[in-house]
Amino acid sequence: MPIDILFDFAAVHLVGDKAADADLRVDFRFTDLDETWTMRVRRGVLNVRRGASPATLLTVSGPKPALAGVLLRPARADRLARDGAITLDGDPSVLETYGGLLDEFDPDFPIVTP
Repeated sequence: MPIDILFDFAAVHLVGDKAADADLRVDFRFTDLDETWTMRVRRGVLNVRRGASPATLLTVSGPKPALAGVLLRPARADRLARDGAITLDGDPSVLETYGGLLDEFDPDFPIVTP
């Protein structure tokens, strides 16, 4: 999955009402692709752009599969950091805040019901 679509997928999980007052900026440094992307949650919307931000609260570095895990399940970041799969530079509580803004839904929901 291309990185921009990965962030789009994460944006679908953001609960706009919960994120209305949030102002988070996190850099994701994909070490295996030598790319950095900045994710910003502000006014209930998750946006992303290629490149690092000078005003980031946290930089998460690691290979794409590990960063995808952090992006979609931020509560796993501590374990991934302890295992050496990612590095966190800055305030790791930003991921806890971000995780509180996400909705979890059952991917096996019934599309058609009798």
